[in-house]
Amino acid sequence: MVETKRTLIFIDEKTFPIYKKLMKSKYFKNNLHLFTCAVLVGKFIIKHSKSIDKKKDYIRINDNRNDDNLTILKCLAISDEGKVNILNNEDELFEYCEKYANLGIHEIYNWYKDPECKFNQKLAEVLLGFWEYIDVNSLKNI
Repeated sequence: MVETKRTLIFIDEKTFPIYKKLMKSKYFKNNLHLFTCAVLVGKFIIKHSKSIDKKKDYIRINDNRNDDNLTILKCLAISDEGKVNILNNEDELFEYCEKYANLGIHEIYNWYKDPECKFNQKLAEVLLGFWEYIDVNSLKNI
């Protein structure tokens, strides 16, 4: 049973214009898809996280409870934290994700605005590379 239930995923208010620009592109299905990509880039490319200075509502969790991207975020947090109990505290779970997205979104935006970078190729290459880090099969019995 979830002890602490969250209703929203937040982003830093300063990064909201970046999210809006990227969502106008054809590369992301929805806000959660972009947010998940930002978390993965923050975690595996930048390898660092940063707390949010001023929170801005970005994603309603209840509208996305069955989305595969939410499952990816949960698996990542379990894998990284080494404890399944993180699922019982959604504040801790989503704060973990928000911190990585806070830096990852800047890297994605740098690729997007770089005229030398083939953005769709770069994004596909990077995202496919993440599967070597996340062993989803090992988490199926959890």
